[in-house]
Amino acid sequence: MKTSYKILICAGTALITALSAAYSHLLLMPLIALGAYMAAEWGVIYLVPVLAGLFTVLIPGEPTAGAFATLAELLAIPLILAFGAKKKLPHRYVLLALAVVVCVGEYLSLTLDSMIAGKPPYEGAVELWNSGVVAPFEETLGGLPNGQDAVDSLREFASVLPDILMWACVLCGEAISLALVLLLRLWHRVFRTEPQKMADITLWRLPKSVIPGSILMGACIAAVYIFKLPNANAVAYSLGLMIASLFSVQGLSYLLFVFRFAKASKLIPALAIAFIVISLPWSGALLGVMGFTEQLRNRRALMLRFLEERKARGEIERMADEYAKYGYIREEFTGDPDPRDDDNKDDPVKED
Repeated sequence: MKTSYKILICAGTALITALSAAYSHLLLMPLIALGAYMAAEWGVIYLVPVLAGLFTVLIPGEPTAGAFATLAELLAIPLILAFGAKKKLPHRYVLLALAVVVCVGEYLSLTLDSMIAGKPPYEGAVELWNSGVVAPFEETLGGLPNGQDAVDSLREFASVLPDILMWACVLCGEAISLALVLLLRLWHRVFRTEPQKMADITLWRLPKSVIPGSILMGACIAAVYIFKLPNANAVAYSLGLMIASLFSVQGLSYLLFVFRFAKASKLIPALAIAFIVISLPWSGALLGVMGFTEQLRNRRALMLRFLEERKARGEIERMADEYAKYGYIREEFTGDPDPRDDDNKDDPVKED
């Protein structure tokens, strides 16, 4: 691609980033992934205008500590993504780093102002919920039949926010980090470049250390309740989500492997994924159980070994049938052709 086209794409990305940063952070995700792609493939200089455009996130209202936390998060994301793509780091390391940055960034953006003011960390999130969600719904639905009941339900949800705030940030970090990696790979497709190789999703498997790690996190959950620590529910929900989400991903991987092992139609996995999305969070719990049991028993290794043995057995049977039929086993030549064949291709007499 010509340098002039690269400059135009970079300028357009920076402009759209500047216009979007003040209004929608989700809309920024494809732009940030594009900036990381440009940095990894074209040069770090192409990322600078995109980073500059992110500073418009401070424009709405008076800049606060939470807004600066959001800015730091948005600036760190493309740098981590670009570094991982440039150095060809394993996807799991990039995902982990992004998840930590997004989780911490989102939590601080919602709680930092409250903590500086000497209030409970969740106070800002509760105020934001009441002013940004409850109040608009009350104006819209308050006069409708049963509208006030819906508004009261939303207002009661604010009492649950202190317990699920960290849980929501962890979930947000996991979802956004995965989306960013997939978006980066999508930009590779758009520009027809070769992305870093990713392991087949049907073969994804957690490391062996995940079992003792999960036991340790389970012990921490029990400890916060035994010692009656403050915000015990928030800690339990957050650690529980980390454990469950890891095994849920492995459960999904195992399920897709089973479909491939059974040579199911492509429509069946698509319908299964649609059902999983519709039935969340119950389907997530079921996948977590599947992933946990598969981690303990490693059924995929047994199934792969069975496939290899069946293939080897089939090859032996084929060779036996061929020997019985012809009296010898024909071996097809699979190496490089003899260069002498080119010299003799027009000669009716071939060398043996």
